[in-house]
Amino acid sequence: MPQYEVAAHCRYYIKYHIVWIVKYRKELLIADPVIKRLVEVLHIIGKNYELPVEEIGSDRDHLHVFCQGLPRVSAAKTVEVFKSISARILLKEFPDLRQETLGAGLWGVGYYLATVGYHSNEETVRAYVRNQGKYKGLGNYTQLRLTD
Repeated sequence: MPQYEVAAHCRYYIKYHIVWIVKYRKELLIADPVIKRLVEVLHIIGKNYELPVEEIGSDRDHLHVFCQGLPRVSAAKTVEVFKSISARILLKEFPDLRQETLGAGLWGVGYYLATVGYHSNEETVRAYVRNQGKYKGLGNYTQLRLTD
């Protein structure tokens, strides 16, 4: 059973799988002190911004984060918070990392983001939305549209 979160006037279940790369795909996520500190920092960011981190994984040149989202914070803003704060802290505490990326930031510009459902996938949700009202005898009706 999913653990729903509660906020003002809503219940929600928002989970994100976020992946981002090290600048220039440099294999910088291998040194034990850097990795340990990165994990600590990501958990601290998650706690401070109410975006709890549930899983973290890395493969030398990129990072995976599985975290909770908030209904009032966009997915893009969630990624921005994790990337910007973690880069600032790591570059300050490990100045050699800046040299490895030729003075550029620690992380590459882009990212991958997917929402993760508990018991749902796209087809299940589509069918659920498509069938709303049919079981109460409301009949078929055309899909609502924003513009004609």
